[in-house]
Amino acid sequence: MCGTTVSYLGNWSFTRMALENAFGYLGLSALCGYEELNEDKRLLPDGATLLNRSRFTYGGAIHSSVELFLTDNLLFVLKAQGQLPFGSDLHHFRPAISAGLKFNI
Repeated sequence: MCGTTVSYLGNWSFTRMALENAFGYLGLSALCGYEELNEDKRLLPDGATLLNRSRFTYGGAIHSSVELFLTDNLLFVLKAQGQLPFGSDLHHFRPAISAGLKFNI
């Protein structure tokens, strides 16, 4: 089973918290897209029938981010996001967490 969702319409940041060497963000996003399952084939290779179907999805997401300054130009970034797509047969809550380094020139 293959599923893809193309999404992301907007980003509204509600709060921005600033400390001496850290920034925190919290926001909401709207999303919409098309979710394709098994290239729209109802029969799987093993002979099973797929009951879920491809369709348009919509919903929202909440996300947060923390940026810590390690030096003047180097930041450690930690992000968390939770998508709530409606109209989908798969995964009604989709969490994601990421971490990385950011270099400002």
